[in-house]
Amino acid sequence: MTDAFSSMFRQATESFQTAVETGARAQKDAMTFFTRPFFGENTPDTICDCSQRMTDASMRLIRKNLDETHRVIDTQCRQGMELLKKTFDAAKPDEKADMFDSARTMWQSTFDAMRAGVEQFAKSNAQALDNLSEFVTNAMETCRSNGHAEKAHEKKAAAVK
Repeated sequence: MTDAFSSMFRQATESFQTAVETGARAQKDAMTFFTRPFFGENTPDTICDCSQRMTDASMRLIRKNLDETHRVIDTQCRQGMELLKKTFDAAKPDEKADMFDSARTMWQSTFDAMRAGVEQFAKSNAQALDNLSEFVTNAMETCRSNGHAEKAHEKKAAAVK
């Protein structure tokens, strides 16, 4: 009776072990299937390393884009202050006989400042999108090529042995 019980217990544990191994293999295959388009044939450790490098690089890119945005906003604030100064200067009573010219100059300055601000933001946003596009392209190529480089290294190591 003890042998029958031991045999059944052993079969149950072997079945459980086989089920766990099959589940782990299926999970690994599913992960490989879904990550292959992005990371090629890389291992989970390589993907983790690549993800860490991508995170670090993305933080640098975000910082660069934020610095550029700060610079543009600072420039626009300075231009706004200059525009305000011109506006108040144009409103000062002095020997100017032609208020039409003063008003026209003030409005021209206002529109020029608005145009420059829109152009600066458009240029800054376009540069940020270009940076992001270049970053994503380079990151994906780096991650894909990493797996191929490691496989080539493993093949060389196996050939040396």
